[in-house]
Amino acid sequence: MRMIALSDFDPGPGRLVEWRVTASSAPRPHRAPASSNQWSHLTARSGRAPSARAPRWYAASLDLQGRMNLDALGTALRSFVARHDTLRSGFDPVGGGLRRWLLPPAAVATRPTDAGTYTSGRQAVARLGRIFDDRTDPARWPAYTFAAVLRQEGCTLLMAFDHSVTDLYSLALAVDEIRELYAAASDGLPPAVPSAGSFLAHCAEEAADVSRERVAAAAAAWHDMLGPGDSPAVCFPVDLGKPDGDLTPLQAEEFPLADAAGADRLERRCRRSGSGFLAGLLAALALCSGAERFRTIIPVHTRDDRTKASMGWFVNGLPIAFDVPYGRDFDPVLARADAAVRTALPHRSVPADKVLAQLRHPALDRPASWLSYVDYRGFAGSAQHERARAHILTCSRSGAGVDMWVSRTSSGLFAHVRYPATDTARKSVRTYVTSFASVIAEAGGDTAPLDHGHGVGAQALELVLKPVREHDST
Repeated sequence: MRMIALSDFDPGPGRLVEWRVTASSAPRPHRAPASSNQWSHLTARSGRAPSARAPRWYAASLDLQGRMNLDALGTALRSFVARHDTLRSGFDPVGGGLRRWLLPPAAVATRPTDAGTYTSGRQAVARLGRIFDDRTDPARWPAYTFAAVLRQEGCTLLMAFDHSVTDLYSLALAVDEIRELYAAASDGLPPAVPSAGSFLAHCAEEAADVSRERVAAAAAAWHDMLGPGDSPAVCFPVDLGKPDGDLTPLQAEEFPLADAAGADRLERRCRRSGSGFLAGLLAALALCSGAERFRTIIPVHTRDDRTKASMGWFVNGLPIAFDVPYGRDFDPVLARADAAVRTALPHRSVPADKVLAQLRHPALDRPASWLSYVDYRGFAGSAQHERARAHILTCSRSGAGVDMWVSRTSSGLFAHVRYPATDTARKSVRTYVTSFASVIAEAGGDTAPLDHGHGVGAQALELVLKPVREHDST
């Protein structure tokens, strides 16, 4: 699955139908607290003025082929919501806190609503954007919705969720699960879907006591990455054409980094060194950064065998920092990147709120950039993702820095980069990502000379990088 902005997606013309999820009975209080991520997301939003409560949804799309059975699709969506407790759950504000409630599966219903007929995909996307922005308010349940652009044969199904409800991994699971539920409902057969597990049980376990030693060790890892108190924020070292920290509208672009063969070559290079593929990506980014010490944050999932098919926000952020030896030799940087990942991974089950409570660092008050990596080839329906036009879709929003999602699919390696919508940032990011792709190619054994900066050589990369010492915590 590739990630693109909703504004760049074309579902084609057709009739737009939205399925709203409703409840036929009252919810019941539930003991599971909000997860660390949910608490941070929901309380930060509640502290903002209404005008500043920008949408924070993620969406997914897939094409369903053949003559549509709308009754079966409604059944599939209802079954999907009933299977996952996080989709039947919400919060009430109580005394400065959040109290969770839960609906029983039998209380879930779906109601289709006609949202108009559109003669172009652009028109349909404009309407979908407004629907998603309105329906994903985390202060209301449900903070998600489903919609489809119907054609004479088939449809494009879309689903959007506020980030408090789900992570990107869950969206990929949802695409495969809903496709199976729809096929089963159409054929009158029981669906072949795994146990959904329980995100609420995960939240309860996460809230349990974590030893002070583990929290202290995780906090120390974060402090080591952040550096001294006067260190700059953790961000991609490119000129954005605006003051650091200022919120501005963001734009998003997708960039090809390598075809499937190129990604395979990089993986073989990493494995020969006993390193993981993620470490290879981090090493390539570090070599592009010009920094003597590379720092970033990587989101990692916290699932186990019980929750591998669950919807929810199973993510923790890990601090990554390693020195970059002088020169352009890939292997020494790869070894340090891999060591940094292996050092950070034991801390992934320590909730972020417990770690941050022990940290008092100025950098935590400034926006940080991060690198997300997902290999979508391991998902059950990945072989059909390309034919079904399965995508992760992002919303328009404001921010202060650069974030990067790298996706690996059967077609290759792609980067979705979100950055401030300035001419300077656009040029800087495109040059930086071009260099990133060149290092990946060289590391994979491509003997073509590196071409940094859209064909204008290494000097172009140097021109868009901020001074190294500004980003060097040593």
